[in-house]
Amino acid sequence: MDGMKLKARIKGEKVHDVGYRVFLLDLALELGIERFAAYNRTDGGSEVVSVMAEGEDDQIATFRELIARERPGDAEVSDVTIEEYDGRIASTTDFMHIIQVQQLNKGIPAILRIQTTQEKMLEKQCMMLDKQDQMLDKQDTSISILKNIKEDTSEMVAIKEEVSTARYEARREREEIISILKSGSLEEKYEELSREIAEIKASIEDLRARGA
Repeated sequence: MDGMKLKARIKGEKVHDVGYRVFLLDLALELGIERFAAYNRTDGGSEVVSVMAEGEDDQIATFRELIARERPGDAEVSDVTIEEYDGRIASTTDFMHIIQVQQLNKGIPAILRIQTTQEKMLEKQCMMLDKQDQMLDKQDTSISILKNIKEDTSEMVAIKEEVSTARYEARREREEIISILKSGSLEEKYEELSREIAEIKASIEDLRARGA
């Protein structure tokens, strides 16, 4: 198709990385322009978007007006110049595929950064889980130690009770013995037995005398 061609230079402090080329492509698609291309350039430190289009006269005329008037929200444009162009222009469909590939290429590093960040986060989570496991192990050990201490304490209490009981029994027996000794009952029993033995001896002597 041989139609009207247009070339424009959009210059400004911020015309790159604001979606300008996609914005222009969308305008071209809406107008039905069959050939379109746009490239980012630099000019003396300024950012430039160079755009070419080919289509019907009314399409290009409308496109010219939109280029001069419309722009993405974040763009900072200082100058728009439009001139005739007689070079070859890629089809709008081909350029759309080129833009898609370029956007994918831009997105891949971001995706890789996200993946790297996620991997680091997973590593940190694994480290945190390991620390939690270690803390749980320490808690289990502490609980086991406390349980053993409790059991040992119970045994010590039982032994202490047995010792106290033995001491009480020994003290009671000691007091009984002292009480008996103080009462003199052992001496009385000894004297009584001595008298009985003396009487028995006397009876034996008497029997012997009679027998003689």
